[in-house]
This record gives sequence, C-alpha cells and structure tokens, in this order.
Amino acid sequence: MSYKNLLQELAQKHGFSLPVYSTTSDGSVQVPMFKSTVVFQDGSFQGEPANTKKQAEMNAARVAFQHFEDSKSFKLLK
Repeated sequence: MSYKNLLQELAQKHGFSLPVYSTTSDGSVQVPMFKSTVVFQDGSFQGEPANTKKQAEMNAARVAFQHFEDSKSFKLLK
C-alpha cells in the first residue's frame, strides 16, 4: 500500500494542503539511513528511519495517514 499516494489523495479529496516532506540522510555512504518528516494538516509526523529516501517518506506518510484515520474514527465515536 502506498501511503504517500494515499496521503496526497486524502489531501486533494478534503481540500487540505498537500503534504510537504523533509528528508535527511544519516549514516555512512556505504549504509545510508534516511529520516523523513511530513507536514500535513494539523501537525508534523516523523516516520521510522529507512535505507532509502522513498521508504523514509512512505514511513512518515504512514504515520500521518494513521493519525488522520485515528482522529477521524475518534470523532465518529463522539
């Protein structure tokens, strides 16, 4: 499942600003580690580190998407 694309679709569907990613590289040249943070709707979300920039962005998108889904479910329960 491509959380990065789901997050963008969610933004477009609800008229939110598109997600903005900030990705940094940690680690050595031989074993790069990337960390990504995405700013979306009501906050900034950091994903787990990954070996590729794309995977790091996907991890951050998954955290943001899950946060949005959890808060949406929580509001429906009230």
